[in-house]
Amino acid sequence: MDHRQSMLARLEHQGIGQWPRLHQEITEFARRCIPTAEEQDKVCRLVAALEAYARELWPESSVRLFGSQANGLALPGSDLDLVILGVGPQMRSASQGFTRKAKAQVASNLAKLVKHLRIRGAVRRASVIGRARVPIIKCFTPDGAVAMDISMGTANGAAAVSLLRAQVMLAPPLRPLALVLRTILKAQGLGEVFKGGVSSYTVSWTIMAHLMQEGFLLADPAVAAGHPPATTLPPYHLLPPLNYSPLLDLGALLCGYLRRFSLPCLDTNTLAVSVRQGGFIPKPQQWRSSEQPWLLAVEDPQDPGRDIANASFAIPKVMQVFQSCAEALEAGNRDAGLTQQSRPRHPAGAAGESFYAQFPILSAIVDVRQALSKELEHQESAAAMSPDVDKSRSPHKHPAKQGKAPSKGPKGKKAKGESPKRSSKKKRLRSAQSPQEGPRHQKKRRRHD
Repeated sequence: MDHRQSMLARLEHQGIGQWPRLHQEITEFARRCIPTAEEQDKVCRLVAALEAYARELWPESSVRLFGSQANGLALPGSDLDLVILGVGPQMRSASQGFTRKAKAQVASNLAKLVKHLRIRGAVRRASVIGRARVPIIKCFTPDGAVAMDISMGTANGAAAVSLLRAQVMLAPPLRPLALVLRTILKAQGLGEVFKGGVSSYTVSWTIMAHLMQEGFLLADPAVAAGHPPATTLPPYHLLPPLNYSPLLDLGALLCGYLRRFSLPCLDTNTLAVSVRQGGFIPKPQQWRSSEQPWLLAVEDPQDPGRDIANASFAIPKVMQVFQSCAEALEAGNRDAGLTQQSRPRHPAGAAGESFYAQFPILSAIVDVRQALSKELEHQESAAAMSPDVDKSRSPHKHPAKQGKAPSKGPKGKKAKGESPKRSSKKKRLRSAQSPQEGPRHQKKRRRHD
């Protein structure tokens, strides 16, 4: 039996079948996520501008774009991840990290940079997160349209761009599946590691492990490492086409992934993900946790032996969400069109109805309109940001400034239970109007009168 027949047999055995309609919706969703030429040019200008500002402080520095915006896996309105290299301590691998001394130096350099950027009017709402494992600057462009995370010395993040770019080109379904899955996780509040969710980097390699089981090839990390990451976005016009065929059925691949990474198919107590070793392997002892044996383990292809999912403590909830989504998609596929009873709620107006008409099956698991809206993304990012503050500084204030000054009465004496703005005249008036006065209040009112 050749690969084509074996794959079709697996799909039929899983009860997934063929999904031409959902394939079309996923393809269109991925197409709409591609940034416009103007948006790509703006990113390039922002990278060049930051590099110019950085070189005013450190002439030997350079700036690299990394993360989802650089490897083609970004959702509309995603943040820009930027790293400044050639200045201060350099972190070659995430497993090594920064020493305490190096981390303090990086935080100091970032504080110096954010001060310079403020003077030049290059950022707004800028915050230095100096106590994070990897210190960063969180900020917005002056017009507030683009959120940016700026780090220093994290060469491993920039190096990952080459590997993921090569993988996106070699395995065409990786990009559209990643966009849909990231949308699902984000909608459920499970897309941030600090909340116990799964990072986009981890999601990418779990997708690749799934695709390897379906016969797709893994990019050679050694070959990808020979191509240094660029500062521009990947050439979207060179992405391979996603024409429908039984071997490239994005609907079947998506539902297969959701089933594979939900219970009871994947036993995270005994299995781990390692694309370097074929996709799935017995869970190594060093990745096992006696307190949380159910944690998902995913090996970093850049750093063999390092588990990049050990902080995703909400993985049971993630797997439940995947199972629910798989069931909803299967129901939508069996039904030619969603019935009125199962039709999901959408914002009132023609816009919500229009998106539902174009994405009837996907709309059963995600709000497509919100996912493709850049404006909504920016509003959420802005709401999560605090005003300009350097969080690398100590949060503890001088003892004398921690509490409010004691309130005083009209004659400079402390007033118990009374605001300094409240006069005795207002107090008498309130007492006179009170329907229930005790003897104590009546005695006070007679004395004032």
